Amino acid sequence: KGKEYDLLLWSAPPHIWEDYKRTIENLRRCVKHGGYLVIADAYLYSDEHKATYPDYETLSETVEAFTEFGDRVVQRHDYRDALWAKNYRTDKEAVEAAIENAESLEERESLMRYLEELTESESADIECLGLYLAVLQIQKK
Repeated sequence: KGKEYDLLLWSAPPHIWEDYKRTIENLRRCVKHGGYLVIADAYLYSDEHKATYPDYETLSETVEAFTEFGDRVVQRHDYRDALWAKNYRTDKEAVEAAIENAESLEERESLMRYLEELTESESADIECLGLYLAVLQIQKK
């Protein structure tokens, strides 16, 4: 409590406070004036997907949250859906290897159901969510 750091990395953060602005407000308390907050997360392509992903906001809402407190966006990279395929491919390969090594039919069937769910999740994520990386320089008064 009360410590501030030069750099805070927040990767794929759950929105553990009420909204993105409140999340940023709380995270920046941990960073010194002039320090950096690096955030890697997903965003909604449009509001029409809020019912599917209620914890996410659009990119414009997210950028607004970044600048709400006067912090400077030093760098931002929008990956859109470029990383989903790689992430899901890695997950699927691990599940496929586990299926091959399953010790029981029940375990194999459970893993096969999970593999199907991964495929469905991948389709939904690619359709609804983009990925970004932002570096904020914290400006405290």
